[in-house]
Amino acid sequence: MSVHKVMETMMTMTIPSADVLKQQASRLRDHLAGKNIDISHADALEAVAKQYGCKNWNVLSAMAKREKPENWLAIGDRVQGSYLGNAFSGQVIKQNLCDMASARNYSIRFDEPVDVVKSEHFSGFRQQVSMTLNKEGRSVDHKGRPDNIAELYG
Repeated sequence: MSVHKVMETMMTMTIPSADVLKQQASRLRDHLAGKNIDISHADALEAVAKQYGCKNWNVLSAMAKREKPENWLAIGDRVQGSYLGNAFSGQVIKQNLCDMASARNYSIRFDEPVDVVKSEHFSGFRQQVSMTLNKEGRSVDHKGRPDNIAELYG
């Protein structure tokens, strides 16, 4: 892959906070320890840096400390909002680019399951949902139009 292509990819990628990256390194270290492969925390940090296409941990850490581009949510961010009319709080566990420059695809894990069924006869609880959100934190359809499924607060 050319240097230009790597830089282009890195410019569009959202880097989680340094704390989230350190948690990833810790989970990697724990996973490998379970397979009797011992690595230092520093080696785990370097491995995480490589996963993000960075030369080393120092480069990745500096990127993580930069302000979030265009105020998009990042993996690990805490959020509050409304999903199908139900209040929730949770954490962003996945973020991807989508076909629209004005929106991103997110997966959010709720702190407490949300009942999305309005019936007294049965319930339908959701612990995790995927949605496409615009910069204002409102869910949108495939053409970028608000669909009133979800909205994030402040």
